[in-house]
Amino acid sequence: MAEYMDATETAKVVRRELRVNFKGTKFYVRTSKYAGGSSVRVRWVDGPTTDEVNEIVGWMHGGSFDGMTDSMSYHDSVLFGESVTFGNSFIFLNREISVDMFREAVATVAADWGPDVDKFTIEVTDWNESTNTAFFAGYETHGKLNTMEVQRLVGDVLRETSV
Repeated sequence: MAEYMDATETAKVVRRELRVNFKGTKFYVRTSKYAGGSSVRVRWVDGPTTDEVNEIVGWMHGGSFDGMTDSMSYHDSVLFGESVTFGNSFIFLNREISVDMFREAVATVAADWGPDVDKFTIEVTDWNESTNTAFFAGYETHGKLNTMEVQRLVGDVLRETSV
């Protein structure tokens, strides 16, 4: 029979696995418990990509939602060679990007595209000092690429860049 792990116990395992696999990155791991179940949320700034974190801890949840039937299904998993039932239905991963990393990604796109992007103007509209993250109003571009193309290219660089 599988051992049951509630969301708090799962969060402890998640913290340990992140600390072992991504030394130097500060992760914020929180649990939420509500009438329909529970979840674990993981947040970090810069550091590894979401795909890299997902590979290590993204599978540590006990349920899956089926939108076609509007229902949950539950399953057991294997953790350290033992069968477990994770009490948290979901694990949510949220990588935030610092203004410095964002500017590096913009510089990478500008260097890669050369004459197609000859000027960027980036407006930082809201700065959150506690998390070192920013919201960006947009770009002013001059050249062959439009704003949407530049946003896509910068997003691609950020998704693929691990710090």
